[in-house]
Amino acid sequence: MHRKTAVAAIVTMLTLIIIIIFATNSMHLDTSTVAQSVFAQSQQKFTAKLTGKEEVPPTNTTATGIAQFVQSADGKVLNYKVSAMNINGVTEGNIQQGKAGEIGPTIVRLFKFNTPTLLLKNATLSEGNITSKGLRGPLSGSQISDLVKIIKDGNAYVNIHTIKNFDGEIRGQLSLSP
Repeated sequence: MHRKTAVAAIVTMLTLIIIIIFATNSMHLDTSTVAQSVFAQSQQKFTAKLTGKEEVPPTNTTATGIAQFVQSADGKVLNYKVSAMNINGVTEGNIQQGKAGEIGPTIVRLFKFNTPTLLLKNATLSEGNITSKGLRGPLSGSQISDLVKIIKDGNAYVNIHTIKNFDGEIRGQLSLSP
């Protein structure tokens, strides 16, 4: 009888150990899932769809484009990519401060070409990172969080300039992406 009691105690202890191992592994998976979810939420995304009708005044062009921005998890960097279609003679691209229908100052230079482009059917114009050092005009000396606030307030747009339309050929208001 003593042997049966010892075996029962060992089986009970092994069962408890197995339960603890499974519980610990489950907690670890839940923790990492929560961490991934928090990380994903901290990376805000912004987009601007670029067209001639958004320019002030509107331009008559078939050119279109898209500008996409993703804020780093620490909030100190905006990664970006600017693409355009059917555009000729591109000279530069900027983020400018202003609401839809307003013209405002440049607050970030995204790119500037020494030689204007030829006709681009579908091309990435520029991609890179914006840090606080890249802020200019009224945002000089500010932080990326200040730029993000302006974007969230609907007060920033992307503008692509060409030889034909020196003040801007295509433009789009930046907004938070879903």
